[in-house]
Amino acid sequence: MGTLRLSQLDAVVFDLDGTLVQLTIDFDQMRAAVLEIVARYGVALDARQHGLLTLELIADITAGMVRRSPEWAARFEAEANRAIEAIEVEAARRANLFPGVPELLLWLRGQGLKLGIITRNCRAAAGEALDSLEPLIDVVLTRDDVTAVKPNPLHLRRALETLGVRGERTLMVGDHPLDVVTGQAVGAFTAGVLRPGEVPERYANVSPDLILADVSELQAHLAV
Repeated sequence: MGTLRLSQLDAVVFDLDGTLVQLTIDFDQMRAAVLEIVARYGVALDARQHGLLTLELIADITAGMVRRSPEWAARFEAEANRAIEAIEVEAARRANLFPGVPELLLWLRGQGLKLGIITRNCRAAAGEALDSLEPLIDVVLTRDDVTAVKPNPLHLRRALETLGVRGERTLMVGDHPLDVVTGQAVGAFTAGVLRPGEVPERYANVSPDLILADVSELQAHLAV
């Protein structure tokens, strides 16, 4: 669905988990581990906090604790981050590249495009998952490398600054509507990748420029 011309692009930035690699993180386990730590610190979540993603929840609770005890807040944040990183790294050790990914990246580089990855995962997990693929990528920015992660556009803007490209000359590719929203916030073209069994309506509310059955389809949607 849809086509872009290579002449419109200077760079392609990818999400990692679910887009380039099959990384089966148990997010329910991760959430449960963090909530157990939250309970031990005597924090009662309000309705707003229950709706936050896990990383944002940790940041929100930490910010609230800082006002009462910076030391207590630092201990909570470190403990919560250790818990989720352990789950991420273990999952990354079992990660597999999706079929056609190395070939796609080599082709994109052959077209003169710069390549980047932005991920909410930690640096250790990203390194495990990427392994031999990382030399093909010009910049990898994990949550350890930025002050705000996607869907905050600062994550993508930092990658674009490192690559030396403009948002309107970039394609953002990911398997979640949040990736599309992140790309649109900087004026980038966007591509939504469908997970197995998903339908294009997954992206109905965000309207990416391209919808791909899998990431290896991207080459067919880029006209020379």
